[in-house]
Amino acid sequence: MSRGVSGHLKVLGMIEAVYGAIHVIIFLAVGAMSLLGCSICANSDSLIDGVAAGATWSAIWGILGIGGALVFCIPIIAGLALSNGRGWAKIATIVFAILMIAEFPLGTAFAIYAIWAVLFDKNN
Repeated sequence: MSRGVSGHLKVLGMIEAVYGAIHVIIFLAVGAMSLLGCSICANSDSLIDGVAAGATWSAIWGILGIGGALVFCIPIIAGLALSNGRGWAKIATIVFAILMIAEFPLGTAFAIYAIWAVLFDKNN
């Protein structure tokens, strides 16, 4: 007979999914900043310098934005899987929590709660 998912793991999974979604939105906004490369291009005195600066700016911010959004899709998937009781999601949640410790104060609070809920909650 299988036990249900602990209340803490359900809550943790939803928090992780929302936290990841917020980061995806932020990184997509960063990616949208790559459109500012066009304004650099338009405001330059030299067309060649403007095109080079605009292309470089767009590439850097576009790669950072899209790359960050793709990376933070992982916690969304892991959070939803954790809420549904998938075993692999516990490992992914611990890895994500360790990475988020440095993101003070919300990431640190999330990490402490995640590590406690996954490793030390007696209802698991």
